[in-house]
Amino acid sequence: MIVIRNSEDHETAPDQAVPPGAVVVSGSGRDRGRVYLVIASDPSFLFLADGDKRPFSKPKKKRRRHVSVKGQIDDADALLDKVRNVKVQADQSALIRKELTGFTSSHGNL
Repeated sequence: MIVIRNSEDHETAPDQAVPPGAVVVSGSGRDRGRVYLVIASDPSFLFLADGDKRPFSKPKKKRRRHVSVKGQIDDADALLDKVRNVKVQADQSALIRKELTGFTSSHGNL
């Protein structure tokens, strides 16, 4: 039996652009269910940070089809510039954790 799926079956189509500053949830892998901030992207992959296991300096590289987009951080460009300008890795991670915590608490259960 052949099952044909359309783009409505997937929350994020592989060719759909995911901008930096988007909040995503991992849908596969051992990090399934973990919330990340997109810090960069290329045509096939997203580079994700959560400020805990994945700091800004060592982002997780994950295929677009393995995440679902939950929303966008307000003024994401300013946040990412602020994180880039901080020299201490612990402070970068703290900024990312603060934004993700605020997003998840205001948007309910992800």
